Amino acid sequence: SVAEAMIAGIGRQHARVAGTTPDGQAYRADDVALLDWVQATASFGFLSAYDACVTPLTGSEMDRGFAEAAPAARLYGALGAPQSRAAWQAQLTAMLPQLEPSAIVLEFLTLMRETRLAPGPFSRLQRPLLRAAVGLVPEEVRTVLGLGPEWLPRPFEAAAIRLAGHAVDRLVVPGAPPSEACLRLGLPADWLYRGPVTSRTG
Repeated sequence: SVAEAMIAGIGRQHARVAGTTPDGQAYRADDVALLDWVQATASFGFLSAYDACVTPLTGSEMDRGFAEAAPAARLYGALGAPQSRAAWQAQLTAMLPQLEPSAIVLEFLTLMRETRLAPGPFSRLQRPLLRAAVGLVPEEVRTVLGLGPEWLPRPFEAAAIRLAGHAVDRLVVPGAPPSEACLRLGLPADWLYRGPVTSRTG
């Protein structure tokens, strides 16, 4: 019920957002096709980041991740969000002809690269993490956006981020979804992290 109320509020915000693209096409933030694309890229991004930077996922686990996001996606209005890797690939293929380069993308990435966001020594991770994020973007999309090799992670950076991601994934954070899920089931907050890992998606 808490999630449904929050999602309804986001839906009302989307309903108020409308405009015109640089080439004169009208758009609305609550357009189902746009919501489907947002959900598709979000699912792809989260799954790809976990697969690349924490623990490799099997194909069936990736499909399961897409499918498990569908109920919440429908509440947001994304009625046709992909529920498998094959459906994601089909949606990406259909969207590619509509994608175009935008100065806003490079402006945003430059801002994220140049603006110090983390305190102390953690700030040194900012640029490698940004490059790792760009590296997750499908190559054909990077080509459209003009994101060249300078935006991609160095080999040693990818390995270091993977080690750090795997370590952090085992960190019990109070209030985080895994801890809260355990507590709702009457289990200790660290229950998912006890003993051998039996499920990468648990």
